[in-house]
Amino acid sequence: MASSEDVASMMEPWALRPNTFADSWISDAFARDTKTFTMALQKSICSNPELLDFSSDDLFMPFLNTIFQTPETAPTPTVSGLSGSDDLESVAAPLKKQQRSVIPVANGGGKVSKRKSRASKRSQTTFITADPSNFRQMVQQVTGVRFGNGQVTMQSVLKPEPHRPGSLLPGGVGVCMPTLDTSAYLLDHHNHEQQLMGPTSTRIATGPWHGPNTTLTGSSPVSFGGTGGVDVASSGGVASGGLGFDSFASFPTLESWKVILLQRMPLKQAIGRRTYSTKKIVDVGQPTAASHPQLLVEGEITPGINSEEYELRRKKLLDALPEKGLAIFAAAPVKMMTDVVPYTYRQDADYLYITGCQQPGGVAVLGRECGFCMFMPEATTHDVIWQGEVAGVRAALEVFKADRAYPMNRLRQILPDIMKGSSEMFHNVQTAVPTYMELDPFQKAASSGKVKDSSVFTHELRLIKSPAELKLMRESASIACQALLQTMFHSRTHPYEGRLAAKIEYECKMRGAQRMAFNPVVGGGPNASVIHYARNDQKIKDGQLVLMDVGCELHGYVSDLTRTWPPYGSFSSAQEELYDLILQTNKTCVELCKPGASIREIHNFSVEMLHKGLKEIGILKDSRISSYHQLNPTSIGHYLGMDVHDCSTVGYDRPLKPGVVITIEPGIYIPLSSNCPEWYRGIGIRIEDEVLITDTGYEVLTGSMPKEVKHIESLLNNFPHGSVMENHIAEGASSS
Repeated sequence: MASSEDVASMMEPWALRPNTFADSWISDAFARDTKTFTMALQKSICSNPELLDFSSDDLFMPFLNTIFQTPETAPTPTVSGLSGSDDLESVAAPLKKQQRSVIPVANGGGKVSKRKSRASKRSQTTFITADPSNFRQMVQQVTGVRFGNGQVTMQSVLKPEPHRPGSLLPGGVGVCMPTLDTSAYLLDHHNHEQQLMGPTSTRIATGPWHGPNTTLTGSSPVSFGGTGGVDVASSGGVASGGLGFDSFASFPTLESWKVILLQRMPLKQAIGRRTYSTKKIVDVGQPTAASHPQLLVEGEITPGINSEEYELRRKKLLDALPEKGLAIFAAAPVKMMTDVVPYTYRQDADYLYITGCQQPGGVAVLGRECGFCMFMPEATTHDVIWQGEVAGVRAALEVFKADRAYPMNRLRQILPDIMKGSSEMFHNVQTAVPTYMELDPFQKAASSGKVKDSSVFTHELRLIKSPAELKLMRESASIACQALLQTMFHSRTHPYEGRLAAKIEYECKMRGAQRMAFNPVVGGGPNASVIHYARNDQKIKDGQLVLMDVGCELHGYVSDLTRTWPPYGSFSSAQEELYDLILQTNKTCVELCKPGASIREIHNFSVEMLHKGLKEIGILKDSRISSYHQLNPTSIGHYLGMDVHDCSTVGYDRPLKPGVVITIEPGIYIPLSSNCPEWYRGIGIRIEDEVLITDTGYEVLTGSMPKEVKHIESLLNNFPHGSVMENHIAEGASSS
């Protein structure tokens, strides 16, 4: 048996292509795999592995020479695997006469056991006769290798073929070629091990092993050897040519080699290894590392956020709760677009933050005594047909790492007992459902004032972002900036609000965003003075500005930015005068973002700066600050994270800390009905950036999106409109 060190070394990738296959048409990956596992099996089955010389390619000959040769033309396999020149009748006769060998069973009282047919228990399997003419198809089925010749086809055989006479190997040696059936091979091997060691024995093989010989009438036991027919059993498990195979009625594929190798490892070495498996990936209703390796790595529950971070969030919440406090979170409800078709589902931020579950219908409970408990909906056959799989109880335990999990239909029996042991209950008021609110313990606690909103705790936790969260927010901001830049270039040839709204959504989703953070605001001309304009149905006229307030969501984290520009290429003097005032306010307020400052303080400064500037321009006549609020009733910014207006229970007077993300968005909105000078009427301008508070100051997450007048005009007038700027597509921003 190979030692753990030897096996580990053989599993390492080889730096160079093995010389054995230097001129072959087999892919590098398959060649390395074949030689590696051949070496491993030789060490495993040979009684004296130290005598093996792996430096010599002779170890792999002559058998490999018969199959690793560049074919001049692509083989044409048949159902039986015989070439077109074979005499079918001459072959059929000995096949009919072939009998299964019988094997004495250990401690069986002299009885003889006849081996049963190994037809698949699950479904019919495609078998390809394992001879040189069909080797391409064998490789393709086992390894997934694809060859350039599209004429190569596979033909199905509905049951394993018995041994049959095959072509002559070099030297005139006649052999019987087995069929390709990994499961049958492993079953043969397992049954033989049981016969040798007894049905209850556990065996870690240390010496040679071999399988039962299958003999054709009038012939000797067969093997893959260099000279004559060699009995593998009598030769210590290795044929004279150096490469011995058990003469089972099936072929030892790479798949079975790997399984047997892992079985022969010490347990400590086998644990943690990724074994070969053909088991179908379980669908849990949302991406996992197994189903979406392009989105998640092992250990992540949602893209970018691993299970340890979710556990840390729950621990922090438990620490914040009263000693016998109980937190209850319900998933966001499904909202219907029509009678049978729902709107695209978006999970409640608190529920997602605590559980990682992106699906509706669940209830999560968190307490010191009950731990992390999830009640999960169970999908019916009808649900699966119409809506797809959902995460059930098993996913709650294995994917979301719940301490306990139950089907939703048991909530009314189990949750009351959990509630009775609590002194106070905290639940998400926004997503509360009658399922638990109607329970007697909840009703009694509510009547005595012991039920409160859980957001006072969760929003505090969500306010300061972790490094993993900040990475997602940077990517989300980058996607939004790239998409808005493409839309800006698009606006000159497509000056329509609706088309620009469609363009920004397309560009965001093409870069990996799952959805828009909100319906894009695309206001052209006087529509820009409507702060949350949503109609997006007008054509933008020459000489007008367009204001676009957009954001996207990437794996639960949103972006939010606004730019205003002239689609036809240049600002008017009045537009530029107002734009410059808003731009200077934006830049000055960004510089005020630092630890210890607050949104309220920054807002008050912006009001004074804009009020003064508007008076100097002549738009405002009144010296009272209240006159300014008629032209801009909004705050300078808000918190940003899993929601656009994130952590709404946290006041704007709170001193900012490192890890907090806010927006800075000064603006001016002058309606057509204003009594200001005519040339300013109908102008709306907003410039919004995302700002991360750092230890030493700030980081502008949306800084890559141009906002200077000269930059905007230069881009609009010098860029070839309508084409795609591939150089602006950053690889790091795309996650799908």
